[in-house]
Amino acid sequence: MKRALLACLVCVGVLWGSVAAWADDHKIFAETAISIPGRYAAIRIEDFDRILDQDIILAFAKEQFEKANVSQFQWVLMTPGGKPGDMIPRAFGEMRKDKNAKITPFAKIEGAPTDESLLDSIVKKLGYWTTPKELYDAYSDNAVVADEDFKGKPVFLEIIVPQLSKDADGDPYIDVGMDGSAVRGIRVYLKKDDPFLRRIKKGSKVVVHGEPRGFRADTVFVVGEIISADGLTRPDELIEQCDKLNDICRDGRGDDSGKKACDQRDALGTQIHQAGWCWGHGDQGQAERNWEPCWPGE
Repeated sequence: MKRALLACLVCVGVLWGSVAAWADDHKIFAETAISIPGRYAAIRIEDFDRILDQDIILAFAKEQFEKANVSQFQWVLMTPGGKPGDMIPRAFGEMRKDKNAKITPFAKIEGAPTDESLLDSIVKKLGYWTTPKELYDAYSDNAVVADEDFKGKPVFLEIIVPQLSKDADGDPYIDVGMDGSAVRGIRVYLKKDDPFLRRIKKGSKVVVHGEPRGFRADTVFVVGEIISADGLTRPDELIEQCDKLNDICRDGRGDDSGKKACDQRDALGTQIHQAGWCWGHGDQGQAERNWEPCWPGE
């Protein structure tokens, strides 16, 4: 899923087949990256003049939101990079018809513009917020159309975990039954190394970022990862910054820049720990360690 979405963010095209002009010959181009008709659209906006005016970008995005005729809308602003064809992410935003939804209308993107992890962090923000029931009903009503609309596209599912199980291959999954049924509903497959697996239990409230893969045996199959559990969210941006500083620190140059990187890494590590995340557990070897939700008492 991430590779496909990254490709959408770096490709070039035009939104709904038309070039959009804005503000006294200032040209802004846009194209649809993801579309779930009537529900959700994500677009990339290309600002070739690099004007980066928040009011202009927001007004343009709002116009595209109205044209898209969807309930949820997201956009990523891109500007040309140093090489021909390079486009760099500069800002991100989202809009909803639900006025009570918590959204980020405009946020500048900080970080190394050529770093693929930066695009990866943006991809994790993209997707249609829905419920297991809405997704199941769409497939149950018309699986052909639902597959065209949802298959392979990012969704956020808010789930109260009824039970965590694993299949014959040891792959973990969450089954969400519909209307009390144990044989029809949503099955969400997770990675074996999902850092939240040790954190969740029956009754946990989780948010899954994933993609529907199809409908069979009266079940919608989704593959994804947990991005929050019982209010705990993985601080991806802090972890990415900490990992980069750790690489610089481990170069072992011993100069002021290396020492500064070590100090900054340690400070970020403290913030990450305060957010409820630990660098491995107990007697794990360094090769086994990763940022994972802290266990009680850690």
